[in-house]
Amino acid sequence: MFKTLKNTFIDMLMDFIFILLIIAIPVIYYIIIPNHWGKLTIVTIPALCWYWGKLHVKLIK
Repeated sequence: MFKTLKNTFIDMLMDFIFILLIIAIPVIYYIIIPNHWGKLTIVTIPALCWYWGKLHVKLIK
């Protein structure tokens, strides 16, 4: 049981770090180089879709 809780916590932590990076990088990029916001959005939206799809699969299990 402890191993399952540990693995679940580690998975949640890794997902949290990943989503934080997805949110933080565009914000920092927008503050530093505002003219390139559109190009970064093209990269960020598929990454967010991938993350939410992964989370959805994890919630179904």
